[in-house]
Amino acid sequence: MTIYDLTFMLLPGFHTRETQSFSKAIRRYVERSDCIIAISEQTKRDIVEHLGIPADRIRVTLLAADERYRVIDDRGVIEPVLTKYGIASEYILYAGTLEPRKNVPALVRAFHALKRERHIPHRLVLAGKKGWLYDEIFAEVSTLGLDADVIFTGYVPDEDLPLLYNGASLFVYPSLYEGFGLPPLEAMACGCPVITSDISSLPEVVGDAGVMINPRSCDDLAGAIARVLEDSNLAGIMRAKGLARAATFSWDRCARETVAIYRDVSGK
Repeated sequence: MTIYDLTFMLLPGFHTRETQSFSKAIRRYVERSDCIIAISEQTKRDIVEHLGIPADRIRVTLLAADERYRVIDDRGVIEPVLTKYGIASEYILYAGTLEPRKNVPALVRAFHALKRERHIPHRLVLAGKKGWLYDEIFAEVSTLGLDADVIFTGYVPDEDLPLLYNGASLFVYPSLYEGFGLPPLEAMACGCPVITSDISSLPEVVGDAGVMINPRSCDDLAGAIARVLEDSNLAGIMRAKGLARAATFSWDRCARETVAIYRDVSGK
């Protein structure tokens, strides 16, 4: 079996009753599994610690960004998509489901501080569909008077997302836990500077190509955003490092390693 993360066990307060129920089921499944595939070293450590599975029964196959995530220099291709979502200025991008674990209210508060104290011209684009327990996000935007400065795109089709990454000044992903963390990798593959959390699997994915912050500190988050927006040299270095980092991940390798594991387990 493949385990992507154990968030329903580690952060039960961020889940619905339905997803919390996975905790009981997964214990039955892992005991019946000859081998467990984890998508990061972090997830492997969590499985060992919280499910008591010996490390030698767990194999790691790292994910990758799809080939559609690449640098697109043609603004003529990007602009129609920005227009589609009502984006008419520079913007900071978040992409992912709207759910508590993603820590979006903290990003909204950091953005508000930057608008108030540094008067940045950017808008904040929150790209992704509603997940669960998302009311706080919309309430925070309204309470802080940011309705005109925050754009909720709703679900974004696969063909549009690379263009949103390419058009952004910066990608910010302050998640409180990730089993892997594909959005930062996708952003890096598109040449977009990345700020993300210094916890769970995110350092494992981003390496030294992005700026790492304490996701529970709005001051850290706001300071990092300001630093990257105001320092074009730093942003350029991050773009170059991000592209190089993203290139080290491969779906072809992931597929080959996964097939090899199934062959080992089946005896073929």
